[in-house]
Amino acid sequence: MRKNLVVWNHQGNNQSVLHKAADLLKAHDQKAVVVIFINDFHDEERLNTKHIASLEEQVHHILGADRVEECLIAKGNKAAWIIEYCREHDVELVIKPWRRNKQHFYTKSDWQLIRHLNSHLLLVRAGKWDGYHRILAAVDVFEPSEVQKAVNKLVMERASFWAETRNSQLDVVHCITMSKIAIELDMVEQIEVEKSHKPLREAQLDKLVEQYQVPIERRHVLAGRPEQVIDKVANSLGADLIVLGSQGKRAVGNLYLGDTATRILEHLSTDILIVRPMVDE
Repeated sequence: MRKNLVVWNHQGNNQSVLHKAADLLKAHDQKAVVVIFINDFHDEERLNTKHIASLEEQVHHILGADRVEECLIAKGNKAAWIIEYCREHDVELVIKPWRRNKQHFYTKSDWQLIRHLNSHLLLVRAGKWDGYHRILAAVDVFEPSEVQKAVNKLVMERASFWAETRNSQLDVVHCITMSKIAIELDMVEQIEVEKSHKPLREAQLDKLVEQYQVPIERRHVLAGRPEQVIDKVANSLGADLIVLGSQGKRAVGNLYLGDTATRILEHLSTDILIVRPMVDE
């Protein structure tokens, strides 16, 4: 069985990632390895055996001793450590807290993981949490390549499984992408784009999601910029979790390559699950 890795930076006593990990592990009846990063300890004398034992005790208390395979202590470059550990130990899912800097952007460590991690990645925000009640899956159904078809399938499988195990509501969104210039210069009306392209895109989306029992009213096809459409739908639904697909090291999904991926993740404030086909390095 492939491993789960929970990343905890205990600075500020933020235990959100541990509580969410505990829920996931219980729902899936799985265990995890937990790594505690201690980068905030500049004074090595403060980092004694007693303190480490206290951190490990918190982990076992929140996750449950029977859910913790191993508790590790690490320091240094987080992304490099996580990527290397996942490569060596066949990790399927990494659960990691995320935060934004002053520019409301993901940290450098987060982006390194998004681009280079060969595992699924769940980025969880801090704050109160009582479960994932509404999950939003974002897919690209417009003339997808074989790789994108595999990514779409994986997104739907994961989102559907997570929704089913939590009795959550599952919605699916597809964006009819419009150029930024066309929108800013009013070169074409959004309503006209939807009128022209929506019937075909809806049919393509229906074909993708039919086996996952997603009601028609929970299938959303809108025209615009992907980052704005996904954010708009997520906010209107009150989504707790957004599932995106990744094609690997290039970036997040074909729909979400490069700058588009950046803009999508800049806009979102929910927990985000980034899934990708498992490939050999």
